[in-house]
Parts: sequence; structure tokens; C-alpha cells
Amino acid sequence: MATKAASALALAVAAACGAWASAAANNSKLVNITTYRVTPKHYTGITNMDSGNAAGDVMFGLNQLLLPQLCAVEPSFLWCENRKYLSGGDAWMVYSEFVVTTRDVFGEYQPCNPCQGQEPKHGGGGGSGGDFVYCEPGMPNGTFVCESEGGGSRGPPPPPQCESGFDIWHEDCLNGTVYKTLKGLDPKVSEGTCCAACSGDKQCRGWNMAHGLNSTACELMTDPIVMWDGGQEKSSCKAAVVDHSSYNCWYDNPQWKKTLAPFCSKAQCKCDVIEKSKAVGLEADAMCHNYRAQRAMNQPGPTKSMAGVALARSRKSNALKAFAAVMAGEAATPDYWHCSNTLEGMCFDGYMPSKDCTACANDAAHKPVLMAAGCTEDMIGHLCHANLDRCEDAVDHTCKQGKQGSSCDACILNHTSVMENANCTETFVNYFCHSGHRHHSAWYEFVGNLACLLEGNWYSTNEAGKCEGKELTDDCWWFVAEEKRTVNQTCVDENVIKSVQTVRPDCWTDCPDNQGKNVSSACFLKCLFNTMLGNSTEGVKPMTKAQITHPFTQSFKSSNPAKGGCVSV
Repeated sequence: MATKAASALALAVAAACGAWASAAANNSKLVNITTYRVTPKHYTGITNMDSGNAAGDVMFGLNQLLLPQLCAVEPSFLWCENRKYLSGGDAWMVYSEFVVTTRDVFGEYQPCNPCQGQEPKHGGGGGSGGDFVYCEPGMPNGTFVCESEGGGSRGPPPPPQCESGFDIWHEDCLNGTVYKTLKGLDPKVSEGTCCAACSGDKQCRGWNMAHGLNSTACELMTDPIVMWDGGQEKSSCKAAVVDHSSYNCWYDNPQWKKTLAPFCSKAQCKCDVIEKSKAVGLEADAMCHNYRAQRAMNQPGPTKSMAGVALARSRKSNALKAFAAVMAGEAATPDYWHCSNTLEGMCFDGYMPSKDCTACANDAAHKPVLMAAGCTEDMIGHLCHANLDRCEDAVDHTCKQGKQGSSCDACILNHTSVMENANCTETFVNYFCHSGHRHHSAWYEFVGNLACLLEGNWYSTNEAGKCEGKELTDDCWWFVAEEKRTVNQTCVDENVIKSVQTVRPDCWTDCPDNQGKNVSSACFLKCLFNTMLGNSTEGVKPMTKAQITHPFTQSFKSSNPAKGGCVSV
């Protein structure tokens, strides 16, 4: 009887959940988004592809023009690897315009890139390694493969011990302080064993497997941890760092908890919508936030090595006593680094301040905690306007001359006021003191700066969420409402370039050796990007987002070249 009763209850719950999900689907708001895709001509549709709004795609298209110069000095950049299959190769490149109907609920953006070669046997469980995407067996080179930002949606998922609290690296490895080495591991479960051992040890900040996954040894590391940039491309290593911001269940993610609540059940840790990437993926401000934070800092998760110097001191104080003192109206001892650590955990989005950082800091529940951590109004003002470039200059000029690691940390503590004035955060100075670098070529800087000027969106539309017809049902999330025009990429790019050139044509005519007519020459590209982005030393003001996107969208509105249009392919 108990078994039948349990089965009846299970059926009732399933029926209730089905009705609830169906009601959520029927009541969800629908939106139409106009999106563009730039690919070789033989690709059709946008299923399992990436696309972008006008700002997102014109940014991507114009940045491709930089690759002849950028790839000569930074060949490991992912787009350089893709060139052989895209605009740098023999492909006939086109832009296509679509109108997509989707629920007004977006998921994780999944980059889709051409794959190349087979993953080596020492590789991990994801679909990518080094700085390019591997092909699955039987898949021809150049096939577009979509992967999650976390490092690969195609391969087997990480073991349960690694699902929460870890950032599994897919390009880099670790050097630094090894305090324990685990040997004789079962190669079939070694990754999970590493995560479990690190989770159970408070001093563990990450782990490194020198011989890759499925090996029998694992190094547990503590502060200071030093990243080996691109280590997986140069060896068989594999690594992970402790990441307390990772989410165990879908409802632990504040954004998903808000937007996906009608579609996911809190009775289940996993949500089918997320796990199968049904919702249209959204990358807002594409390439801009990655440039400013993760990509600019060139590592997924900077560790707080300064904890051994600055925070060890400040955390020795009795936090509860300090909090009580503040509540009683007494002033806590000012402490910039303790303040930074507390504010970063409370009001930052990743490594940068959230848009409402100041409001967050002044929240009635947050302000007493920050005051107890040694914050002042001035400190909060500096930290909520954290500036990566200014901070790097301050660290370089003040504390990086012949200093590294702990000696740099000590210098930072002796020059806290300098770092405060440069709008540094604890994470920034820790990164720059411990082998961090973000000195890229001027061509790479153009990529991120244009992204931040245009603040475009990128979308990923996976087959798992595509509707069979032109109607959203309970289990589908998007469909192509209208496939509009397809035009040559060169026509669109030329229309945008001509529009930019009208702003200051003399720049191109002044180029030496006829470089002003060669779109891949250094002088031509510098004129183009300095005109769009502005150049204070030359007195050039930046163009507006509308000025740059208008000739792009006009290319699709008209087929008449005399009116700024492009002929359909």
C-alpha cells in the first residue's frame, strides 16, 4: 500500500508540476529581437549559432578588420585561430538579418566557434582546450561548436564534487605554493578526488594536475597562487581554483532565481531549461565586461594573496566587537584593504563594481557592516569607481620596480594612500603583484574599447530550445519569425567605413605609402579606430553608438548602393 500511495503522490506532483510549467509558459512574455549573423555563405539559419543585435554584430565585424595586425603580435587570440575558416580564409562571408521570437527570459550565452582537430588524450572533459575548440570524432574541421562560458557543454559534466565552489580552468594552469600532493589516485575519479580534498581543507585555494585529468597525482595549493597563462596549450596540465561565487543549484543564482522561477522547480537542484540551454543565451555588453575584468586580467579567478599580509592583520580584530561599536555610534579604525575585501564581496559584480555599487553600500543593512570593516565614505567612493588602468599604473610605478610577490605586497601596504587615489581594489593589486599582466598590443586594446563604446548584445540560439513551428509551446523557447536579407560582408563593412571616414578624411589621405587605401594596413586601421573611439592626444572626440550602427542597419534596409544599401546575395 505504501508503494502505491507513493506512486500516486508522485503522479500527482508530476501532474501539478506539468500544469504549473504549462501555465508559466502560457503566461510568459514574448519579444521579437532583430539579430544579425556573419558567417561563410554556405551556413544557413541561426540554429546552434551566435548572432548579435546591430551594435553587437557591427562591433564583431569591424574588429575582424584588426586581425591582420593583431594576429601578427598575438597569434594565440581565439579569433586568429578562427580566421582560416572565416574572414581570413577563402570563405565568402555574408551578413544575414533575422527576427527571432523568444520568451523575455534569457539564459547563459554559449560561444559558437569553428572546431579544429581532435582533443589530445591528456585533455579534460570539456570541448575546448588551449585557446581553440576541438572537434568531436567524425566532425570536420571548421564545424561550428557551441560551448558554455564555463568551458564546454559537449563533454561529460564535471564530477559532483566539482560542481559547486570551483572554477575549472580550460586554458591555464597553476604554479605557486604546493602544500600537499595527493598520490596514487584512481585516474577514473581523480578530478573529483582533487575537488573533494580541496573542499575539505580551509587552506586550499585550488589544485593542479601536472599530467592532466585521469592522472594519479594532484597538487593542492594555497596562497600565493600564480597562474600559468596558457599552460594547457603548452603541457597536459589541468587546474581549478576555489570559487565561492559558483552556484550549486539554479536558485542560488540571484538572476536565475528571479527570471527562471516560473520555469524551474525549487524542489530540484537542476533545471532542465538551464541544463539543456533551451533559453536564448544573452551576452550583454559583449566583449566589454570580459575585456575590463576577466579577459583584461587574463585569468578566471584572481586569488587574494594579499590576505597573508593585509587581511591577516585586519581580520585579527574582533569583527563582532567592531560591528557593535559602529552600531553604538563609535567609529571603527579606517582600513582600506579590509573595506575593499568586504565591499567586493557585497557590492561587486565579479571583479568590477556593480552599476548600483554606491546605492548598495549605502543600504541600511550593508552600511553598518562596511563601517565596521573600516570603510569611510571616501573609501567607498574610490572603490565603487575602481579603475583597472589607473591601478595598474600605480602598482607598476610604485611597487613593481624589482619587487614581486610578498615584497610587492609589503610595498602596497606602505603606499595605501597612493593605491586608494588610483581607485585600486584588493583584487587588482593582488593580481598585479603576483605575476599578473594585462599589457596587450594596441590592436587588442581597440577590440575591447570598441566593445565598450557600442555595448552590443550577442545571442546564442541552441537547437534544444527551438520550436518546431512558429509558435511557442510548453517545451520550446524561440523560433525564427522572419529571415530577412543576406548581403556581402564587404559591402556592409565598406558602408560603415565610408561613414567613419567622413568624420576626418585627412587621416587616411595623410597615410604614407598609399596605406590609406589598404584596409589591412596599420595606418588605415589606426585612423578607423581612433576616429570611432576618439583620441585625446589628437583632440579627436569619440563617435556615438548611433553614428556607427546607422550605416550598418541601412545596409539591410535598402538594396540600392546609392542609398547606403547592399544587394542581396
